[in-house]
Amino acid sequence: MVEPPPGAPSDAHAFAAGSRATLREGLHRTGAILFRGFAIATADEFGRFVSALGHRADLNYDLEPQARQQSSPLTFESTISRPDEFLLPHTELAYSLTRPAVIAFHCERAADELGETPLFDFQAAFRALPEALRRRFERLRLRYTRRFAEEYVRLKYGGDRAAAEAGCRRAGATYAWTSAGELDTECLVPCVVPHPVSGEPTFHFNTQTYGGSLARAFFLHALKRYRSRVRDVSTRTSDLGRGSAAFEDGTQLDANDERALCEATWAHASVFGWQTGDVLVIDNFKVGHGKLPFRGPRKINAVIGDLVDLRG
Repeated sequence: MVEPPPGAPSDAHAFAAGSRATLREGLHRTGAILFRGFAIATADEFGRFVSALGHRADLNYDLEPQARQQSSPLTFESTISRPDEFLLPHTELAYSLTRPAVIAFHCERAADELGETPLFDFQAAFRALPEALRRRFERLRLRYTRRFAEEYVRLKYGGDRAAAEAGCRRAGATYAWTSAGELDTECLVPCVVPHPVSGEPTFHFNTQTYGGSLARAFFLHALKRYRSRVRDVSTRTSDLGRGSAAFEDGTQLDANDERALCEATWAHASVFGWQTGDVLVIDNFKVGHGKLPFRGPRKINAVIGDLVDLRG
């Protein structure tokens, strides 16, 4: 966690710009940095803070699970799901060939109760997998398949099919339109890719989108792990972004694979509670994230930055 130096002004933007190199090195080394005490009150201040850190915000959030709205010129609303829902572990845009190296979140209003964000060391989890499963992820790509409703296309792209198709091409997805105006997409992506800074191999995965019995296993594990925190909250797993996935040879994870991936991922999880004004910056090539249920109003803003096109 980074806080303003004692006795120093809490000018977040000046601090970020003046400490940029040190903070970016720390981010790549640790995988995530929580900034607390800098009194970042609005989405606009948050966007300028991320820019001051030297990250390039990007507004092309293609194939995102919902048509979220911009909360300022550089920021989006974070995923809006029901308060009683878990969002499962994922690295951002793992189902796309264009992925952010960095994702940042800002707590404009903390929930009255609960609402922690779990972080997952995906690289440690990957190393903990059985060797045969690691080799499979390294050797085979995953094919993520999803269908977007006509309403999604209307909200995100103003109903402009050409704009939606351009978004699919940016993400590296093939697409087709149904007679009902729905958009079917398919994207074949690597699971292990080089880190854009260090070049080390990094594991990417989206449990939320993979769906099926794997998502169910992750949800049940989350419910068991965090039952003491959410025991008075009716809970469920979100359907946001849900689709299906299989390896490029047509095979899928079997029950043993699912158990190994679930246990390794949750074994390398940590959680923290939000305070209003917090900013969390994540190295998306190292660390995954999710969401625990909460009570009361809650507003989180998000930035994706430093996009990497895996096609070169």
